[in-house]
Amino acid sequence: MIVKQQTISGLLFATLFVAYARGNLLPPEPEGYIDCPLCANQSFSVYTYGTFIADTGVVSCQEAFATDIRLPPENCTAWQSYGEDVCRCAADPPENHDCKLCDDGGSLPVGSLAAIPGTFCAQLQVDASRDFQDRCPIWQQTMGNYCGCNNTYDASICRLCKEGYKFDPAKVVDGLDNTTISCGRLEFSANLASGDFGCKEYQFIFESQCCEKIEEELPPISGTMGASVIVSLVVAAFGALKMLV
Repeated sequence: MIVKQQTISGLLFATLFVAYARGNLLPPEPEGYIDCPLCANQSFSVYTYGTFIADTGVVSCQEAFATDIRLPPENCTAWQSYGEDVCRCAADPPENHDCKLCDDGGSLPVGSLAAIPGTFCAQLQVDASRDFQDRCPIWQQTMGNYCGCNNTYDASICRLCKEGYKFDPAKVVDGLDNTTISCGRLEFSANLASGDFGCKEYQFIFESQCCEKIEEELPPISGTMGASVIVSLVVAAFGALKMLV
């Protein structure tokens, strides 16, 4: 993990998570801590497929929404900013719309393809139509491409891999602090984040895991071409020998 000042104490978050998972009692907390739900207005729920990078690793909006956490007020503000920015806590539920993963409006090439582990493209199509409509281009340029759609290239979309590198959306990598996540979902989420944990941060952390350099291979010499090359070399050598004589 990058050594930098984080908005939330990794030790605190990890302690809360482990204690919750094992059913242990939490140790006494310092004074001044407050309940800090991901959504400041708890009447809202989370409807997005997004994840974000917290101090302990990659956290999905659903996981963060379901987590009971107590923080100092200044850290709570930062935590809830993830809720507003990435998870759309303050937004009304998405309206029904017809976002197609293939931007030409056509059917998926293979709906049964598991473009990312555990999720078929047909389900991703449903998830895209349930997310906020303004995120449809992100779905198309990430999940749509992974599902085999021939979508028009959009330069505004964050790509984890630079030119000359191969990207595998189905590859599962270390999401930091003993979590795992697919590269496809990471690239999708990189387009939802902003500020300190936007595109460049995702690239810096996950490029080495999700991207593989494409090695250029020289075309093989066919048998016919090989023979002609050998003949040319023999003729050239014979001519040089005659000149010396």
